[in-house]
Amino acid sequence: MQRRSLFTDSFSSPETDEELQELIGNHPSYDSYYVASGAIEDRREHFDKLYSKYHPHTDRNFLSAVKHDFHGRTWEMYLSVVLLNNGIEIESSDVGPDILVKHEGKKIWIECVACQRGDKADSVPPMEWNKIGTIPEEKMRIRIASSLADKKKVYDKYIEKEIIDKDDIFIIAVNGGMFGYPEYAYPRILQTLFAIGYPTLSFPVGGGEPVSGVSRISQIKKEGGGDAPMDFFLNEDNKGISAVIYSNNTVLNHPGTSGQGVLLVHNPKAKNPLSDGVLDFLKTYKVDERGGIQL
Repeated sequence: MQRRSLFTDSFSSPETDEELQELIGNHPSYDSYYVASGAIEDRREHFDKLYSKYHPHTDRNFLSAVKHDFHGRTWEMYLSVVLLNNGIEIESSDVGPDILVKHEGKKIWIECVACQRGDKADSVPPMEWNKIGTIPEEKMRIRIASSLADKKKVYDKYIEKEIIDKDDIFIIAVNGGMFGYPEYAYPRILQTLFAIGYPTLSFPVGGGEPVSGVSRISQIKKEGGGDAPMDFFLNEDNKGISAVIYSNNTVLNHPGTSGQGVLLVHNPKAKNPLSDGVLDFLKTYKVDERGGIQL
């Protein structure tokens, strides 16, 4: 039986970077990562292995959409396979959020998005190896905040059109792998959800033991004008979002399909909280009564 493939186009196999760039240039309407992943054998096999498990759950637009939003749609595919591999049944439809999980009579909707670097003043520059420079932390957090805000608007439309119910659980799944930069101290998603800044060390006047903590950054000024909020889960307007799933790896660079490297962050203000234990195979973060971050 012929193996199912994510790639419905037949690409030649480039032998040099120049040939790969020429191939990408010959398909200007396609996502360049779709072309490269379909043309390079080990990449194609990696994605086809995921698709072989995911294909019964795809919507009818998936194979056409992945050609133009490769990171977003393969993130949806990867996360679906993670859920399936952990014994969670999923559903999908042509209208509405990407993934539906039913648990103890409740509907859990998951809407996926992969952050892009952007193409304006606050765009995230590609990482350059063997060069000294600064990590564009604020630009990455601005892009994450933008993705969260966009999906909040999508959630509001789903409610308005009665595609989902106001009592349903709704999760935004954000992938920041496109940035390509490592993370330090706190995951960027926590900084963007809870206004977490940078580690601090305070020395009491008159002596005594230093006290460690973190600064608070509630917004970041954008170079293009305006401010990007960094307190998504501290804002009452976002209480309809039950939790956020996050990964800083592209699908190609994930260590496996059991959930390693994928984080789950509960919204402490959620009107429809996600129950403990439903997604406990993911590394989970909560906020305690004093506002501290707990694993």
